[in-house]
Amino acid sequence: MTETKTARSFANPVLQRLQNAVRQELTSTTATYSGIAAKTAFFLVMAIIGAALFICLHPIWLASGNALDMVAEGIMVQITVAELIIAGIALLILFISPFIALFNQRLLAVVGTLYCLCEGYLIAWTSIFLTPDMQWIPWCALALTILIAAVMLVLYTTGIARVGHRFRSFLMVVILTTIFGSLLVYVGTWIPGIRNVLLPIVQDPLTGFIMSIVFVIIASLFLLSDFNMVQTTVENGLPKQYEWTAAYGLAYSLIWLYLKVLDLLLRANSRKN
Repeated sequence: MTETKTARSFANPVLQRLQNAVRQELTSTTATYSGIAAKTAFFLVMAIIGAALFICLHPIWLASGNALDMVAEGIMVQITVAELIIAGIALLILFISPFIALFNQRLLAVVGTLYCLCEGYLIAWTSIFLTPDMQWIPWCALALTILIAAVMLVLYTTGIARVGHRFRSFLMVVILTTIFGSLLVYVGTWIPGIRNVLLPIVQDPLTGFIMSIVFVIIASLFLLSDFNMVQTTVENGLPKQYEWTAAYGLAYSLIWLYLKVLDLLLRANSRKN
Protein backbone atom coordinates (compact mmCIF):
# COMPACT_ATOMS: atom_id res chain seq x y z
CA MET A 1 0.00 0.00 0.00
CA THR A 2 2.85 2.39 0.92
CA GLU A 3 4.72 1.52 -2.26
CA THR A 4 1.64 2.26 -4.35
CA LYS A 5 1.19 5.69 -2.75
CA THR A 6 4.90 6.42 -3.19
CA ALA A 7 4.82 5.39 -6.84
CA ARG A 8 1.84 7.66 -7.45
CA SER A 9 3.43 10.59 -5.67
CA PHE A 10 6.61 10.32 -7.79
CA ALA A 11 4.79 9.55 -11.04
CA ASN A 12 5.95 11.39 -14.14
CA PRO A 13 3.75 14.53 -14.42
CA VAL A 14 3.93 14.30 -18.22
CA LEU A 15 2.51 10.76 -18.11
CA GLN A 16 -0.19 11.90 -15.68
CA ARG A 17 -1.25 14.68 -18.04
CA LEU A 18 -1.24 12.19 -20.91
CA GLN A 19 -3.46 9.78 -18.96
CA ASN A 20 -5.86 12.61 -18.08
CA ALA A 21 -5.99 13.65 -21.72
CA VAL A 22 -6.80 10.08 -22.76
CA ARG A 23 -9.57 9.88 -20.16
CA GLN A 24 -11.04 13.20 -21.36
CA GLU A 25 -10.87 12.04 -24.97
CA LEU A 26 -12.66 8.79 -24.15
CA THR A 27 -15.31 10.66 -22.16
CA SER A 28 -15.88 13.12 -25.02
CA THR A 29 -16.39 10.36 -27.60
CA THR A 30 -18.41 7.82 -25.62
CA ALA A 31 -21.86 8.00 -24.07
CA THR A 32 -22.18 9.13 -20.46
CA TYR A 33 -24.98 9.16 -17.91
CA SER A 34 -24.83 12.95 -17.69
CA GLY A 35 -25.06 13.25 -21.48
CA ILE A 36 -28.12 10.99 -21.64
CA ALA A 37 -29.74 12.84 -18.72
CA ALA A 38 -29.14 16.21 -20.42
CA LYS A 39 -30.61 15.02 -23.73
CA THR A 40 -33.61 13.45 -21.98
CA ALA A 41 -34.20 16.74 -20.15
CA PHE A 42 -33.95 18.55 -23.50
CA PHE A 43 -36.68 16.35 -25.01
CA LEU A 44 -38.95 16.85 -22.00
CA VAL A 45 -38.41 20.62 -22.14
CA MET A 46 -39.45 20.49 -25.81
CA ALA A 47 -42.71 18.83 -24.73
CA ILE A 48 -43.27 21.64 -22.21
CA ILE A 49 -42.56 24.24 -24.91
CA GLY A 50 -45.06 22.51 -27.21
CA ALA A 51 -47.73 22.73 -24.52
CA ALA A 52 -46.83 26.37 -23.80
CA LEU A 53 -47.17 27.24 -27.50
CA PHE A 54 -50.77 26.08 -27.57
CA ILE A 55 -51.63 27.75 -24.26
CA CYS A 56 -50.20 31.06 -25.49
CA LEU A 57 -51.56 30.93 -29.05
CA HIS A 58 -55.06 29.59 -28.30
CA PRO A 59 -56.55 32.86 -26.95
CA ILE A 60 -54.85 34.84 -29.72
CA TRP A 61 -56.37 32.62 -32.42
CA LEU A 62 -59.78 32.77 -30.76
CA ALA A 63 -59.62 36.56 -30.75
CA SER A 64 -58.89 36.55 -34.48
CA GLY A 65 -62.26 34.90 -35.22
CA ASN A 66 -63.11 31.87 -37.41
CA ALA A 67 -63.71 29.70 -34.34
CA LEU A 68 -65.68 26.47 -34.55
CA ASP A 69 -67.86 25.01 -31.80
CA MET A 70 -66.91 21.48 -30.82
CA VAL A 71 -68.57 19.15 -28.32
CA ALA A 72 -66.72 16.34 -26.52
CA GLU A 73 -68.03 14.44 -23.50
CA GLY A 74 -70.87 16.95 -23.28
CA ILE A 75 -68.47 19.92 -23.09
CA MET A 76 -68.63 22.63 -25.75
CA VAL A 77 -65.41 24.46 -26.60
CA GLN A 78 -64.26 26.79 -29.32
CA ILE A 79 -61.36 25.87 -31.57
CA THR A 80 -60.05 27.63 -34.67
CA VAL A 81 -59.43 26.11 -38.07
CA ALA A 82 -55.72 26.88 -37.78
CA GLU A 83 -55.54 24.89 -34.52
CA LEU A 84 -57.30 21.93 -36.14
CA ILE A 85 -54.85 21.96 -39.04
CA ILE A 86 -51.84 22.13 -36.70
CA ALA A 87 -53.30 19.35 -34.56
CA GLY A 88 -53.70 17.19 -37.68
CA ILE A 89 -50.08 17.83 -38.69
CA ALA A 90 -48.95 17.06 -35.14
CA LEU A 91 -50.85 13.76 -35.17
CA LEU A 92 -49.19 12.84 -38.47
CA ILE A 93 -45.75 13.63 -37.05
CA LEU A 94 -46.50 11.54 -33.95
CA PHE A 95 -47.45 8.62 -36.17
CA ILE A 96 -44.44 8.65 -38.49
CA SER A 97 -41.67 9.84 -36.13
CA PRO A 98 -41.16 6.49 -34.31
CA PHE A 99 -40.69 4.75 -37.67
CA ILE A 100 -38.18 7.38 -38.84
CA ALA A 101 -36.33 7.03 -35.53
CA LEU A 102 -36.29 3.25 -35.92
CA PHE A 103 -34.77 3.23 -39.41
CA ASN A 104 -32.56 6.33 -39.29
CA GLN A 105 -31.01 6.94 -35.89
CA ARG A 106 -28.90 9.81 -37.20
CA LEU A 107 -32.09 11.91 -37.28
CA LEU A 108 -33.04 11.07 -33.70
CA ALA A 109 -32.22 14.54 -32.35
CA VAL A 110 -34.51 16.20 -34.92
CA VAL A 111 -37.20 13.52 -34.86
CA GLY A 112 -37.26 13.41 -31.06
CA THR A 113 -37.54 17.19 -30.85
CA LEU A 114 -40.47 17.28 -33.28
CA TYR A 115 -42.14 14.36 -31.52
CA CYS A 116 -41.94 15.99 -28.08
CA LEU A 117 -43.07 19.39 -29.37
CA CYS A 118 -46.11 17.82 -31.05
CA GLU A 119 -46.90 15.63 -28.05
CA GLY A 120 -46.82 18.63 -25.73
CA TYR A 121 -48.99 20.65 -28.12
CA LEU A 122 -51.62 17.92 -28.33
CA ILE A 123 -51.65 17.35 -24.57
CA ALA A 124 -52.38 21.04 -24.07
CA TRP A 125 -54.92 20.92 -26.93
CA THR A 126 -56.95 18.24 -25.14
CA SER A 127 -56.83 20.21 -21.88
CA ILE A 128 -59.37 22.73 -23.21
CA PHE A 129 -62.00 19.99 -22.99
CA LEU A 130 -61.55 19.79 -19.22
CA THR A 131 -64.07 21.54 -17.02
CA PRO A 132 -62.80 23.87 -14.24
CA ASP A 133 -63.30 21.16 -11.62
CA MET A 134 -60.99 18.86 -13.62
CA GLN A 135 -58.10 21.28 -14.14
CA TRP A 136 -56.16 19.63 -11.29
CA ILE A 137 -55.98 16.29 -13.10
CA PRO A 138 -53.08 17.08 -15.53
CA TRP A 139 -50.96 18.36 -12.61
CA CYS A 140 -51.79 15.32 -10.50
CA ALA A 141 -50.91 13.08 -13.47
CA LEU A 142 -47.55 14.85 -13.77
CA ALA A 143 -46.80 14.35 -10.06
CA LEU A 144 -47.77 10.66 -10.21
CA THR A 145 -45.64 10.15 -13.34
CA ILE A 146 -42.59 11.60 -11.58
CA LEU A 147 -43.30 9.44 -8.52
CA ILE A 148 -43.69 6.25 -10.57
CA ALA A 149 -40.51 7.00 -12.54
CA ALA A 150 -38.59 7.60 -9.30
CA VAL A 151 -39.87 4.34 -7.79
CA MET A 152 -38.95 2.36 -10.90
CA LEU A 153 -35.48 3.95 -10.91
CA VAL A 154 -34.94 2.96 -7.27
CA LEU A 155 -36.15 -0.58 -8.00
CA TYR A 156 -33.70 -0.84 -10.89
CA THR A 157 -30.65 0.74 -9.26
CA THR A 158 -31.04 -1.33 -6.08
CA GLY A 159 -31.30 -4.54 -8.10
CA ILE A 160 -34.78 -5.38 -6.82
CA ALA A 161 -36.06 -5.29 -10.40
CA ARG A 162 -33.75 -7.05 -12.83
CA VAL A 163 -33.93 -6.65 -16.59
CA GLY A 164 -32.82 -9.68 -18.55
CA HIS A 165 -33.77 -11.65 -21.63
CA ARG A 166 -36.87 -13.10 -19.98
CA PHE A 167 -38.06 -9.66 -18.88
CA ARG A 168 -37.67 -8.22 -22.39
CA SER A 169 -39.43 -11.24 -23.89
CA PHE A 170 -42.27 -10.78 -21.40
CA LEU A 171 -42.64 -7.11 -22.35
CA MET A 172 -42.65 -7.99 -26.03
CA VAL A 173 -45.34 -10.63 -25.53
CA VAL A 174 -47.44 -8.22 -23.45
CA ILE A 175 -47.26 -5.37 -25.95
CA LEU A 176 -47.92 -7.61 -28.97
CA THR A 177 -50.83 -9.27 -27.17
CA THR A 178 -52.25 -5.84 -26.35
CA ILE A 179 -51.90 -4.58 -29.92
CA PHE A 180 -53.36 -7.65 -31.62
CA GLY A 181 -56.04 -7.98 -28.95
CA SER A 182 -57.14 -4.40 -29.57
CA LEU A 183 -57.20 -5.02 -33.33
CA LEU A 184 -59.30 -8.17 -32.89
CA VAL A 185 -61.77 -6.34 -30.66
CA TYR A 186 -62.01 -3.50 -33.18
CA VAL A 187 -62.64 -5.90 -36.06
CA GLY A 188 -65.11 -7.84 -33.93
CA THR A 189 -67.22 -4.73 -33.36
CA TRP A 190 -67.89 -4.68 -37.13
CA ILE A 191 -69.08 -8.28 -37.28
CA PRO A 192 -72.87 -8.44 -36.63
CA GLY A 193 -72.83 -11.71 -34.68
CA ILE A 194 -69.98 -10.67 -32.38
CA ARG A 195 -70.82 -6.96 -32.22
CA ASN A 196 -73.74 -7.42 -29.81
CA VAL A 197 -71.49 -9.33 -27.40
CA LEU A 198 -68.42 -7.09 -27.58
CA LEU A 199 -69.99 -3.63 -27.52
CA PRO A 200 -71.47 -3.86 -23.99
CA ILE A 201 -68.07 -5.02 -22.71
CA VAL A 202 -66.04 -2.43 -24.62
CA GLN A 203 -68.36 0.44 -23.71
CA ASP A 204 -68.51 -0.51 -20.03
CA PRO A 205 -66.64 2.21 -18.04
CA LEU A 206 -65.24 -0.48 -15.74
CA THR A 207 -63.53 -2.16 -18.71
CA GLY A 208 -61.88 1.10 -19.70
CA PHE A 209 -60.80 1.75 -16.11
CA ILE A 210 -59.21 -1.71 -15.79
CA MET A 211 -57.43 -1.35 -19.14
CA SER A 212 -56.07 2.04 -18.07
CA ILE A 213 -54.54 0.42 -14.98
CA VAL A 214 -53.01 -2.30 -17.17
CA PHE A 215 -51.49 0.28 -19.53
CA VAL A 216 -50.01 2.26 -16.62
CA ILE A 217 -48.35 -0.94 -15.37
CA ILE A 218 -47.01 -1.76 -18.85
CA ALA A 219 -45.64 1.78 -19.31
CA SER A 220 -43.96 1.56 -15.88
CA LEU A 221 -42.31 -1.74 -16.79
CA PHE A 222 -41.00 -0.24 -20.02
CA LEU A 223 -39.16 2.35 -17.93
CA LEU A 224 -37.12 -0.50 -16.43
CA SER A 225 -36.14 -1.59 -19.91
CA ASP A 226 -35.14 2.00 -20.76
CA PHE A 227 -33.00 2.27 -17.62
CA ASN A 228 -31.26 -0.93 -18.66
CA MET A 229 -30.68 0.47 -22.14
CA VAL A 230 -29.13 3.59 -20.62
CA GLN A 231 -26.81 1.50 -18.44
CA THR A 232 -25.84 -0.74 -21.35
CA THR A 233 -25.13 2.26 -23.56
CA VAL A 234 -22.75 3.81 -21.02
CA GLU A 235 -21.04 0.70 -19.66
CA ASN A 236 -20.37 -0.71 -23.14
CA GLY A 237 -18.73 2.55 -24.17
CA LEU A 238 -21.01 3.19 -27.14
CA PRO A 239 -20.33 6.31 -29.24
CA LYS A 240 -21.65 9.69 -28.10
CA GLN A 241 -24.40 9.71 -30.74
CA TYR A 242 -26.14 6.83 -28.95
CA GLU A 243 -26.98 9.21 -26.13
CA TRP A 244 -29.77 10.49 -28.37
CA THR A 245 -31.08 6.94 -28.82
CA ALA A 246 -31.22 6.26 -25.08
CA ALA A 247 -32.65 9.71 -24.33
CA TYR A 248 -35.36 9.39 -26.98
CA GLY A 249 -36.43 6.00 -25.65
CA LEU A 250 -36.56 7.28 -22.09
CA ALA A 251 -38.45 10.47 -23.00
CA TYR A 252 -40.87 8.47 -25.15
CA SER A 253 -41.67 6.12 -22.26
CA LEU A 254 -42.07 8.98 -19.75
CA ILE A 255 -44.53 10.82 -22.01
CA TRP A 256 -46.41 7.58 -22.70
CA LEU A 257 -46.59 6.89 -18.96
CA TYR A 258 -47.91 10.42 -18.35
CA LEU A 259 -50.64 9.97 -20.96
CA LYS A 260 -51.73 6.67 -19.42
CA VAL A 261 -51.75 8.10 -15.89
CA LEU A 262 -53.76 11.06 -17.19
CA ASP A 263 -56.25 8.73 -18.86
CA LEU A 264 -56.56 6.68 -15.66
CA LEU A 265 -57.26 9.77 -13.53
CA LEU A 266 -59.83 11.07 -16.02
CA ARG A 267 -61.65 7.72 -15.99
CA ALA A 268 -61.51 7.55 -12.20
CA ASN A 269 -62.92 11.08 -11.96
CA SER A 270 -65.75 10.27 -14.38
CA ARG A 271 -66.64 7.14 -12.39
CA LYS A 272 -66.75 9.20 -9.18
CA ASN A 273 -69.08 11.71 -10.80
